[in-house]
Amino acid sequence: MNYTKLIKNIVIKKVYLIMKLIVSTLVNMKTRGGLIHPNMHFFNFIRKIEESFAQHSSSANVFELITIDLMKIKPLSFPCAIHGEQIIAYTVMYYVRMRMRQFTFQENRKENKANRNKKKIAKFCKT
Repeated sequence: MNYTKLIKNIVIKKVYLIMKLIVSTLVNMKTRGGLIHPNMHFFNFIRKIEESFAQHSSSANVFELITIDLMKIKPLSFPCAIHGEQIIAYTVMYYVRMRMRQFTFQENRKENKANRNKKKIAKFCKT
């Protein structure tokens, strides 16, 4: 009776240690940037969005042009047909919004540097 209880405890501890090791490995992979894209199809979809964004980044209606480009390619399939459209729509919206923030930040940074140089030049010129 005691042996079975002891064996169960040992097995439970081993399983717990194995699970803890697996979870810690996944967390380490995620924090080091190794676990970025869980699916190759999804990665290719994100890559298509990025390519389209790179083409249309200076346009006024970026989101429309990206969605038009994405409609032309083969649709992405998801295991769950009910939520697939919602996931695709959310992904496109989120990714384009994030890239636009990054793009405008970079453009504003360039403008700030140019304005700073103009101010320095203006100090030396007497009007």
